[in-house]
Amino acid sequence: MGPPGAGKTTLAVSLEGLLRREIVSLDQGRAIRYRRFGYTAARADRWFEEGGARALHRYESRFEVRALGHELEHRPDALIDASGGVLLQKDPDNEQRLAACLLKAHSVILVLPYAHDIHRSQKEIERRLAVRAETDPGTAEWVQKGGRELLSDLVLVAHEYRSAVDHTFDPVSGRTYTKPSASTTPDHTLVTNCLRTIAAAETHFDSW
Repeated sequence: MGPPGAGKTTLAVSLEGLLRREIVSLDQGRAIRYRRFGYTAARADRWFEEGGARALHRYESRFEVRALGHELEHRPDALIDASGGVLLQKDPDNEQRLAACLLKAHSVILVLPYAHDIHRSQKEIERRLAVRAETDPGTAEWVQKGGRELLSDLVLVAHEYRSAVDHTFDPVSGRTYTKPSASTTPDHTLVTNCLRTIAAAETHFDSW
């Protein structure tokens, strides 16, 4: 989990090689993945055209949390690469759904650059998205239509969730912060050891 551009997918790929588990990316094929919950791509496009990034998030976030719950139920051993907006839920029912997902997951990893400094987190993720926007027209349009302002809220809520997740991984320093009360199950311990292995081997976290 984490804001857009934090490095979630890069970490998931690294973990995939160590854990030998399937990656499920909630951002890929969302029109099909969310359809069972009532999502339509045409409606999402209309929300974005009429209201920009915030309106699109209001529409999509309800489906993101439902899709997360569905994958946790049906693929409990998969590596789930959650969408960048799932942590920001405005509806109380969806906030409860998200809380239930965090409890159900074996290990929850928050990917957050400069995890102890919200202002540096904001600047770093803005920088990463600006780089992505240079070659990705979709990202460029999202930033131009209110994405940068929405990003502030997404970074803020990610910092607020640091105490609720099992691990916070900082892709800038390569450090992992594990909650003292985190589970000590074999699966959790395996994930912890894998994060340490990635941190020890990776020397260019700033490119994530």
